[in-house]
Amino acid sequence: MVSKIPNRPSQYDILDSNTVNELQQDMISRIESVVPYAAQSLLSTNHKNETQCAAMGDSNGKAPNLLHLICLVPSCCLGMVKLVLQFHSNAHSYIRQRDTILGRLPLHYAVSRIMGYKARLPIGAAARDIHFVQEPSPAFEVLNSHPGACQVMDDRMQLPLHVAIDSAKEARCQRREDDQTLAEAEDTLLVALLREDPLSLGKRDGLTRLFPWQQAAVGDGASLTTIYKLIRREPTYLA
Repeated sequence: MVSKIPNRPSQYDILDSNTVNELQQDMISRIESVVPYAAQSLLSTNHKNETQCAAMGDSNGKAPNLLHLICLVPSCCLGMVKLVLQFHSNAHSYIRQRDTILGRLPLHYAVSRIMGYKARLPIGAAARDIHFVQEPSPAFEVLNSHPGACQVMDDRMQLPLHVAIDSAKEARCQRREDDQTLAEAEDTLLVALLREDPLSLGKRDGLTRLFPWQQAAVGDGASLTTIYKLIRREPTYLA
């Protein structure tokens, strides 16, 4: 890791491992102090009680862990997710821990963000140019760290696959993203989840009691492309 030498913009100084570790832990401490407050701002009309509980903790004062909250907050970039997964002292337990509200793993929250962090960043001294950043869903990093999480149902009997399907339909209804971009992001995420757990196609969603392809077909935001691809993977569930 390198850092610019003060007053010498063209030169860099190599940081030793202790300094790097201190910087990483300092950043983690900052994340721990800021992210819970950011989670509180996610209150919405349709999910007020659910989101408020997830952000604040239950009546016994047990809040979801830091990884739950980072996966929940859209303004948390991929670098924050990677930092916690790789360098937080409790990362190994965090990624396997259910929250006390919905019994969800971090992956359940991560897949709810079909599209990852995005931002418009000014470039250059005059900041006249704008660079658009669109990161992939944090679900891929979480899934790589704990593949078995895609087989875990939450307290509502939903797998991460079911949560991802619902989230994509909600995004289409709100038209938060370009249709083609959202379709590609949804397809990539569903493929990754099904690669780790192909049998999830045969497990009913706990809220609708429907198979995934049926769940994708009902209600607003349904996508014929998603329905077709889910059926094509396992046509036997049409019977």
